[in-house]
Amino acid sequence: MQEKAAGIGLEMKQKQMILNSAFLSQLKERIPEEQAIEALLDHGISHYTYCPWDFHTHVQLYADAKRVVNDKFLAKRVANYFIDVVADTHCVKKRTTVFQNYAAPFQKGKSIK
Repeated sequence: MQEKAAGIGLEMKQKQMILNSAFLSQLKERIPEEQAIEALLDHGISHYTYCPWDFHTHVQLYADAKRVVNDKFLAKRVANYFIDVVADTHCVKKRTTVFQNYAAPFQKGKSIK
């Protein structure tokens, strides 16, 4: 821990995010590319800072889902959907982000394929 403030609230030098270029291409048909990238980065960072926070929490969510649905593939999907909903809710409700301006493309019946 540094004693002097370096202007950085979160150190992520060893972390890497990979954006799905096909998803980004579809998303930028609905919103400007720069804002689409910012929204995706906000979403990704919320996974790191809020949910699932760490690998242990991710595995625990998967294990709990597997216990309920009794299927590995379905449990992975359930856990991932849950994590995404929590992360997105955090982005929209707790932070100032462009993400909140683009809920419409993700509403029921308007999903990106």
